[in-house]
Amino acid sequence: MIYNITSSIDSTMYEQHETRNTGLDPVLQIEKIISESSTNKTFNSRILTKFNLGYISQSILDGHINDTFRAKLKLYTHGAVAIPFTYDIQAYAVSQSWEMGIGKFTHNPKTTEGVSWTYRDGESVATAWQTASAAMATGTTASFVNLTNVGGGSWWTASGASQTFEYETTDLELDVTEIVTGWISGSWNGGQALANDGFIVLRPEIQESNGNNYGQLSFFSKESHTIYQPRLVCHWPDTVF
Repeated sequence: MIYNITSSIDSTMYEQHETRNTGLDPVLQIEKIISESSTNKTFNSRILTKFNLGYISQSILDGHINDTFRAKLKLYTHGAVAIPFTYDIQAYAVSQSWEMGIGKFTHNPKTTEGVSWTYRDGESVATAWQTASAAMATGTTASFVNLTNVGGGSWWTASGASQTFEYETTDLELDVTEIVTGWISGSWNGGQALANDGFIVLRPEIQESNGNNYGQLSFFSKESHTIYQPRLVCHWPDTVF
């Protein structure tokens, strides 16, 4: 059995535009900008996306899905500019709630209500992302702190999934089974309680913070109104002998 879930909310957070919300943009972006000033500052962007797991959760509870259940996060490429031959993309379980917002990158004046690099819910409520590390039973929740601007989400580092690209298509396909089963069960291995706050998709810390340029990756968002929206592809054998 294969069951596809399209994202319910998604957005891009831009480090260079700390309070800008882009919840209604038709694309999601992973990019890195290196300033040409003497300070050589770098500015990254990260993707947030969340899926409704109600059907999958109920099916597991009812016994219709067995322990061979697998889940993959898929993002489909809208465009790729100046990317290297080899690079990595990671995904983690977000550890705090966030609001999608109704902004677009092109809005002038910019929309600041909804998730951004600095805030989880917008400039008026101003709930900042927690960026300090906190030791947990199953790992650590944190944001990389060696960046130009503080913020950019928080996540469970024990939940990581990664994909290495080498001379291949830029479509993203990450095995996130451990994350999804943790959300459904409510914890990892009976440890820290978990809530489904979605995925954060980003480059590894070393690739975000070093002086190398990794180009720009654009993926279709839920607002693209195409068949290429972000998907959580769940599959399990359902054959009865």
